[in-house]
Amino acid sequence: MKELIISIFGEYEPITYQLTTVGGSADDLYEVTNDVIPNGLAGCDWTYILGVVAFLIVLYCILRIIGGVISRV
Repeated sequence: MKELIISIFGEYEPITYQLTTVGGSADDLYEVTNDVIPNGLAGCDWTYILGVVAFLIVLYCILRIIGGVISRV
């Protein structure tokens, strides 16, 4: 089931930003870059989520139309 969902909608990737920290001593400085996912709703990929919801609504409507046509025959 997971493979089917990924093949239809693609891989979900949350919104991230890069956080760079600098540390060390005066002689030995280093820089570390990490990908950080924001907390809460800010980390959601709303374009992806709304695309999936829109697909489900369209699928539901198509099935209702087919059901209505079949029940009238």
